[in-house]
Amino acid sequence: MNAEKAAVVEVGGLAEAGRLAACRLWAEMLLLFGGVPCVFILFRRHVNGLIVPIILLGGLAAWLWLRRRKGFDLTRLGAGPVFGRFLLRRALIFLPLAGLAAVLSRAYMPESFLDFPRLAPLVWAIVMVLYPVLSAYPQKMVFRAFFFERYRPLFKSDWAMILASALFFGWAHAFLGNWVAPVFAGLGGILFGRTYLRSGSLLLAGLEHGLYGDLLFTLGTGWLFYAGSIC
Repeated sequence: MNAEKAAVVEVGGLAEAGRLAACRLWAEMLLLFGGVPCVFILFRRHVNGLIVPIILLGGLAAWLWLRRRKGFDLTRLGAGPVFGRFLLRRALIFLPLAGLAAVLSRAYMPESFLDFPRLAPLVWAIVMVLYPVLSAYPQKMVFRAFFFERYRPLFKSDWAMILASALFFGWAHAFLGNWVAPVFAGLGGILFGRTYLRSGSLLLAGLEHGLYGDLLFTLGTGWLFYAGSIC
């Protein structure tokens, strides 16, 4: 009987330890992905010009954590074995959405339509190359690779985890001071999270994010997602 009681106590202790670990993870997640964007909102006038360094530092921190994470497959941060097959699928989704975005931009924001490539072609070309590398991919490192690996135990399904990540991704854009950035970033977060989980390639998810970002800058709506738009 004493042995049975001891076993019950041990199991109860393990369950309690599991609950405490989950609470700590929840608190950490809410602090990092909910609290930090609040700081950006409070000090958004001072954030302008610092976003790219912040994104790069966040991506580096996430990479260092993943690199030391026991059991994490670092090849997921690259192309992966099915990159080509999923790239074609992503392209088939991107092309019609790009056409729709062009039509809507032309209809509702004609004054800025294609202004960037027309008025500053050299700067536009530089942004087209650097945005996927310096912004999109590091964001995927934080909001996809790190988030999914670190907080997976908190969610009962992949879709719940994708939606949570997407909500935080949208919230991270709230400091920009318009409703378009958080809403469309959240929708994009669903798309990019699904791409990462299904393909096992963070590079593909980053490339997809980069393409949509480059599209918005090209069409003339990218300023809605740019810290320099803060007034």
